[in-house]
Amino acid sequence: MEPLTPKKTDSVLLRELLFAMESSRSRRVRSMRDFAESEILIPDGEYSGLRYKTSRQPYSAVYFALVESRRFRRIVATGPTQSGKTLTAFIIPSLYHLFEIGETIVCGVPDLDIVADKWNMDFLPVIEATKYREFLPMKGGGARGGVPKGAVKFQNGAVLRFMTGGGGDKSRSHFTSRVLAITETDGFDKVSATSREADQITQLEGRVKAAAENSMVYMECTVSTELGRTYREYSSSTATRLMKRCPYCRAWVCPDRDHLIGWKESETKMQAMRNGVFVCPECSHELSQDDRRIMCAGSVACHSGQYIDNNGVAIGDVPDTDTLGFRWNAFDNQFWTPGYIAGDEWAALHSDFPDIADRGVRQFVWALPYIPEKIDLHSVTASTILKRAAAPRKGILPSWTENITVGMDIGKMLCHWVVMAWDNAGTGHVVDYGRIEVVGWDKGAERAIQNALFEFKEMMLEGFPKEGTGEILKPDQCWIDSAYMTDVIYSWASSAGSGFSPVRGLGMSKERAYTESTLSRKNAAYRGDHYHFARVPSCRIPVVEIDSDHWKKWLHIGLQTEIGQPGAITLHQVGNEKDHMSLAQHLTSEREVQEFIAGKGFIKRWEVISRNNHFFDAAYIACAAGSYCGVRRGIIMRQDKKQVVVKMAGPIVAKGKVSVKGNARSIWSNR
Repeated sequence: MEPLTPKKTDSVLLRELLFAMESSRSRRVRSMRDFAESEILIPDGEYSGLRYKTSRQPYSAVYFALVESRRFRRIVATGPTQSGKTLTAFIIPSLYHLFEIGETIVCGVPDLDIVADKWNMDFLPVIEATKYREFLPMKGGGARGGVPKGAVKFQNGAVLRFMTGGGGDKSRSHFTSRVLAITETDGFDKVSATSREADQITQLEGRVKAAAENSMVYMECTVSTELGRTYREYSSSTATRLMKRCPYCRAWVCPDRDHLIGWKESETKMQAMRNGVFVCPECSHELSQDDRRIMCAGSVACHSGQYIDNNGVAIGDVPDTDTLGFRWNAFDNQFWTPGYIAGDEWAALHSDFPDIADRGVRQFVWALPYIPEKIDLHSVTASTILKRAAAPRKGILPSWTENITVGMDIGKMLCHWVVMAWDNAGTGHVVDYGRIEVVGWDKGAERAIQNALFEFKEMMLEGFPKEGTGEILKPDQCWIDSAYMTDVIYSWASSAGSGFSPVRGLGMSKERAYTESTLSRKNAAYRGDHYHFARVPSCRIPVVEIDSDHWKKWLHIGLQTEIGQPGAITLHQVGNEKDHMSLAQHLTSEREVQEFIAGKGFIKRWEVISRNNHFFDAAYIACAAGSYCGVRRGIIMRQDKKQVVVKMAGPIVAKGKVSVKGNARSIWSNR
């Protein structure tokens, strides 16, 4: 008997029953590799119009196998440009979740300009070449050639939601998904100035936290520096390499930049292209293009801490992490011949700007980070400083106070001062800070500055009450920067009385650096830790010369130390943490950088970000004054794999009239 079909019956009920039965069948979900090779067509280039095949770039087969292993929840991929990196590690995973699984994803891009580029140049051409073009929206974002401003809703119900690194935190906080795909990862490294929360990658990952262990995060980017997000993620995860078996020595190796030879000795780029050849890292045998192709086809993933045995099996534990760090290099890129790569190397070496050209080859050809001429060592931010407010409130000394020091920065219109309390372990607390207006300019500049200094002195001599006891304590040392109106400050300090000292900051960003040659026994009345009292002909009392680079760093370390630990520096308690915003901005107005200078190598110096740095100068001066009063911060050093606490040595006392009274030392006893 011939089965009934909708074509042979007019029964509406039967047609609906058959439709329901067909719809109830569970659809087989393909693997990501099967989806890619069955559905994706190459949109442009040499293979335009052809189906995507992992055999063209064998690294992709290993990548998909690791993704499909479900061992990893976060995937970080990096490789050379023009090797299919974006298509393999960003577009295909995104389309797989949108169309094969049919779920909404969040797409992270650094800025709105990249949104347009990624949609028009990456997503749209691939989608239009597949059967999924019928899912393109008829209206709204991404419809009919339009650029999506936020989201693209496909006709299968899935949504592609773009999120950027710009704008406030709320722009990323209201949309959730199970899947996050991020491109140009290192573009998110610089946190938006309006953000007071965690870094932007972490914020984006917050969109998938609801899915917990079922969430998936894909990241891809060309590496920038060792401090860039991509290389940090790669290095701290599985740090997976692709090992290949040498057809000559049978060793499992991973050829890299050092194993492309023959081009350096060439006189022309064309000669370098003819002479360039890969060699085995183990036996140094030259590898032909056929050798290279066969080796790459048999690539095996090798995670950090593993090795490949004779049977091609990775031996050793997989790192205990949920993040796959996956990298391939120019040897794995089958779109480039050794000659082409050698030509790039030769051109970079003979460029008018070889350092810049070499940087490009490292990043874009070999997927290696470059070491910049200037490395930002700055890690203190205004937002983290604002969170360091602690009891007691303004103007009250903590109960543990051993010493009180004050730093002051002199300006034309305002004088900034900072009062700090210390214990002998280096723990510090900003008791109070403020500005004194310089008035009386109609009677002369000298009189105006002197008026401000006398007002400052009277304020300090009033002292500060101690928490719990109410005992009034006066500062042990008040040090005043004399860079501006030097002679006036020298003259005033000479008659101000014990503990009021003029200061000169020396450093790489100053008029001269602070070095041991700065100290001569003839001029040094007292030597301490990165500061000393120097005899200056124009001043009747010794002037404190300070290593500003050292004490700025010392201050920033204290501002990074966990509150409650020895050496931590806190701010006085306020009703709202924003009340400390001005101070926090001053304390982060400079950053420490490491910079390469020809003839000198790498040097560290402090770079000015904002001219509003007066509280910063006053604070580091107060820190140096604390050292003079006996404050010492312990240093943790590693030795023989054990932590050893090494105490900083006390000051070296040179010949001079020096007296010691308790913890505070004074050289003014002879006045």
